[in-house]
Amino acid sequence: MNNEREKKQMLGEYLNNGCSIREEGQFQLAIEKFQEAFTLAEELNDEKQVTNVNIGLGSAYRLNNQIRTAIQHYENALEIAIERGYKLEETKARLGLGKVHRKNNQIQTAGEHYEKALEIAIEREYKPEETKARLGLGKVHRKNNQIQTAGQHYEKALEIAIEREYKPEETKARLGLGKVHRKNKQIQKAIQHYEKALEIAIEREYKLEETKARLGLGKVHRKNKQIQKAIQHYEKALEIAIERGHKLEETKARLGLGKVHRKNKQIQKAIQHYEKALEIAMEREYKLEETKARLGLGKVHRKNKQIQKAIQHYEKALEIAIERGHKLEETKARLGLGKVHRKNNQIQTAGQHYEKALEIAIEREYKLKEINARLGLGYAYRLSNQIPKAIQHYEKALEIAIEREYKREETKARVGLGKVYRKNKQIQKAVQHYEKALEIAREQGYKGLARDVIEKLSRLKDTGSIKISSTSNDAQRQDETVDNVEQADIRNQSMNVDRIASAVGLLNLGHSYQREDGNEEAKSSKEAQNLLRLPTQ
Repeated sequence: MNNEREKKQMLGEYLNNGCSIREEGQFQLAIEKFQEAFTLAEELNDEKQVTNVNIGLGSAYRLNNQIRTAIQHYENALEIAIERGYKLEETKARLGLGKVHRKNNQIQTAGEHYEKALEIAIEREYKPEETKARLGLGKVHRKNNQIQTAGQHYEKALEIAIEREYKPEETKARLGLGKVHRKNKQIQKAIQHYEKALEIAIEREYKLEETKARLGLGKVHRKNKQIQKAIQHYEKALEIAIERGHKLEETKARLGLGKVHRKNKQIQKAIQHYEKALEIAMEREYKLEETKARLGLGKVHRKNKQIQKAIQHYEKALEIAIERGHKLEETKARLGLGKVHRKNNQIQTAGQHYEKALEIAIEREYKLKEINARLGLGYAYRLSNQIPKAIQHYEKALEIAIEREYKREETKARVGLGKVYRKNKQIQKAVQHYEKALEIAREQGYKGLARDVIEKLSRLKDTGSIKISSTSNDAQRQDETVDNVEQADIRNQSMNVDRIASAVGLLNLGHSYQREDGNEEAKSSKEAQNLLRLPTQ
């Protein structure tokens, strides 16, 4: 009798130790403690504790990224719980299965388990489990791009957590709402939730949640062009993740730093972070993060004109994304491949990737990616001289960009339309789009985009496709003007964007007016020279 009592006591200790060690991030040691508890539970023929130990093992294996083993333990727990009518344990097992299936990108299966867990939790008034089920459903609906439904679950979870003072769940609900508001471009609301989550996490020493809050703040500040703030949060997140051995969060922090350094044109630093993220992701089999690291490396190598390296990373990212059903990443990989094949003058191959990216983007309602795919197709059709198709894609891209307030993409769509309308001799329409693009470039400070337009104008000039004057002397003068614009831009990288954008606009207007009034064209070119302080030819 005493022996049985001692075994029960030891079983409880092993279970508690397993849970504590798991929370500290020592997953392998936690697994060992749970396995010792499992042996005792079976010896005692205590089916409820066998169920609880299976749930503990499922959690430890899940956190150790041993997904199949985790599923087996959760399913064993679920089977016993249903058979014996252990409703609380059934709810916990379903919550665990929701997590592992979500990690495995089996979103529908995850959703089914979370829904059933929520149903039991509401019926039995298991408030902690209801909160967790709603957090899980928030994640599932967010993954499915059902942002409004996700927000509703996070809001309800937050309400219960605040009322019941469930601080870990409040933190998680705020992290989820931060993501939802970020997706909805409600940046201030996103920042408020992330900062409140960070405050609780620091106060309560929830190191994992602190890391996640900092990753979220890194993203919103990056999107808000507050690069220094973004770097500070990413670097602090990285520091905690390395110290605590949180490999997934380390990978995410490095991906974020890769992005901000890429945006900051610190290409070597970006590559270092992306490559380290890729190394960890491959070692730990974080397939989604491997895909993201390869997408990042594809971008930096493309920008660095290392086209073959870029293609290799994009193609590997595409392969994983298709295999895992990661639709957003597949879309991004195809957009990247469209760009590199376009750069490589493989217009047909580029078009195929853009078409597939567009198909997925429309189906999944990835509005920004739809715009990017349409911009790519507009470019491809313009080069192929299929003007009506090019116009259709640019105009649809413009419509979405205006509706969603994507200013950069609106500018690109207008520049594209300016080019196709000019090519189609619809001069007035070309002028209207160039003028509007110029206005946005001034307002938003898109210096890089303005430079890109100058480069493209120079290319068009080089091919002889722009005939901007009726006399050979005037034509030579205008060619020299475009050369001077490009050379001045190279000499002065910090040139004021208003002057660059104005010069671009005036050059474009000059090209467009040339058939209507040669004097107006010459005047525009002279004004462009003056704006850039170039000598008159």
